[in-house]
Amino acid sequence: TGIETLKVLKSDPALKRIPVCIFSNGDFQADVCDAYEAGASFYFKKHGDTLFYTHLLTIIKAKNSELSNA
Repeated sequence: TGIETLKVLKSDPALKRIPVCIFSNGDFQADVCDAYEAGASFYFKKHGDTLFYTHLLTIIKAKNSELSNA
């Protein structure tokens, strides 16, 4: 699953600082909590709206810049 893959990624010291976005069709609170507990940077419910993804990329770029400057 995506959560299992995320846990493997975050357990590797060379990869654990990479921001990870989870995209899911579900929005169960337990799934959201599991994702953040496993190390997800963001959790998004999938949308069919391309404007949503354009906005999302703007957010990710800003977050990446913020992390790079930390």
